[in-house]
Amino acid sequence: MPSSKNSDIKSPQCLNSDLNVLHLRQAFQAPLIMCELTYLDGNVITVSGDNKANLAASRGHMSIGDVAHVFSSHGWNNNNKDNSSLKGKTIIFFHFSARHNPARRALELLLRNLPEWIIPYSYCAISSLLSKEEKLGGSNFPTELVGDNGCIHLESYRAAMQGWEAEELVKTDN
Repeated sequence: MPSSKNSDIKSPQCLNSDLNVLHLRQAFQAPLIMCELTYLDGNVITVSGDNKANLAASRGHMSIGDVAHVFSSHGWNNNNKDNSSLKGKTIIFFHFSARHNPARRALELLLRNLPEWIIPYSYCAISSLLSKEEKLGGSNFPTELVGDNGCIHLESYRAAMQGWEAEELVKTDN
């Protein structure tokens, strides 16, 4: 994902021109944003990191550590208390590295490492990460939350998991 500063867009796909800057601004105003997010564990790769990070970024890969900076630099942030600027917005994260499977692991990494303010707007294309057990509804994975498009709403997943954990605590107390 390109840098947020108009003067230093470095992605090979986005040459530093006024027209490209305008298109980038318009893209972040869209009600739906598709965002590639390959690396989900914050300690692996970030755009500002080592040579591996720069190589990954030059190939168009993004790390979860870059999400807050990229989105907040384009007006997607928690600065206004009611988040009115984000109403009606949706982000679909996709292209997760297979190293983060099964789906439950990827979703837990997303919940742990994404900024809290972005979670309510986030869907994740996780069908390719579903294990056989998860696909069959095993391991208490909420397959009913995975849409026909292979996406799951991150906040709904969190609520389902919190409900499941509460049920498990009641079972162990009895």
